[in-house]
Amino acid sequence: MKNRPNIPGSSKWPWLLGLLAMLPVMVTEQAIERLVRDRAIEQERTAVLIQLSALRARVEGVVNANLLLVHGLTAVISTHPDIDQTEFARIAQGVVDQRHALNNIAGRRT
Repeated sequence: MKNRPNIPGSSKWPWLLGLLAMLPVMVTEQAIERLVRDRAIEQERTAVLIQLSALRARVEGVVNANLLLVHGLTAVISTHPDIDQTEFARIAQGVVDQRHALNNIAGRRT
C-alpha cells in the first residue's frame, strides 16, 4: 500500500463539506421555527379577538337595554305631558335601580 503524503490543509475539506451540508438544514430549521412562531401569534390573536367580541356584545347589550329604557321613559312622558314630579319619580324609579347601569335620570319641561 502506498502511503499518501500528508498535504497541509487536506483535512479541512471534510469539515468544510460537512458545514456546507448543514447550512440548508439550519436555514430550513429557522424557516420552520418562524412559521411555528407566526402560527402561535395568529392563534393568540384569534383567541383575544373572540374574547373581545364577546365582551363587545355584552357591552352593546347593556347600552342598548339602557337606551330602550330611556326611550320608553320618553314615550311615557310624551304621552303624558302634564306629568308632575311625583309621578315622574315613581316611573323613573323602575329605570334607575341596581339592575341597570343608569344611576340618575332627570326630566325638564320646555
